[in-house]
Amino acid sequence: MRRVYSKKLAIILILTFMATMFVSVPMASASATYSVTSVSKVTAGKSQELGSIKVLFHMAELDKTSYLTMRLPSDFKFNPENGHNLQGAMKLEPVDNVNDVFRLVYNGVSADGVEIRIPAVKNALAVAQEVYGINKHAYESFTIQHLADNEIKITIDPGKINRNTSEKQGYFFVDFKNVYVDSGYSGDIDVVIDGQQGTLFSSGKLIVGSAGTGTVELSVDSVKTLTTGIGMIDNIRLKEDRPGAFAKGETIKLRLPEGFKWDKDSV
Repeated sequence: MRRVYSKKLAIILILTFMATMFVSVPMASASATYSVTSVSKVTAGKSQELGSIKVLFHMAELDKTSYLTMRLPSDFKFNPENGHNLQGAMKLEPVDNVNDVFRLVYNGVSADGVEIRIPAVKNALAVAQEVYGINKHAYESFTIQHLADNEIKITIDPGKINRNTSEKQGYFFVDFKNVYVDSGYSGDIDVVIDGQQGTLFSSGKLIVGSAGTGTVELSVDSVKTLTTGIGMIDNIRLKEDRPGAFAKGETIKLRLPEGFKWDKDSV
């Protein structure tokens, strides 16, 4: 009898332990995801366009005003050529009547460093044209703030969203259109994302560019056999791996093998 009782007691203890373990495991919650649509190769010391970041999330999780920040490396600058102080809260407005693209505006001054895209394709943040006659976007729910030369804060107020109820997910793109890349920087360019705690926005890091001096590659379309007399070689092509790799004022000298010379009259 004692043996049966012990087995029952052991089973009860095991089940109790399993139940305790099950209760202590937190439920995993969905959160926004981030991805890069392109990685730009750039040269240091210039203002250039970097890659774009896509922010995707379930609309049901955007249940309160929420924000995330995006930070570039030190000594990088958004909007470097616009000499205005744009560190206040900026609203969005359409760019040149292109419905899906919105620029940042502060006190009537346009900030050309960053643009926000809200495509009207399967997006809960945009109601397509066939519904209202024009594309309706949720750009009025966005507020953008420059926290520093290299950091922006994006806040979304769900109470101001004209939602497309036929879609469960919303998404937008952050385009880094005009960013100064520090002259001493080399390597991958990371964007550090910090999401507000307790909201759908998580934290992470993405590569949006690669900075370096760059390389220049020469190639010929095809190799032709030349005999005596005047002949033509095929096209010689010069290709940069990033804009500015072949700097203004630089030259390339092409030298023929011994016994050959350029026909100057045909150049």
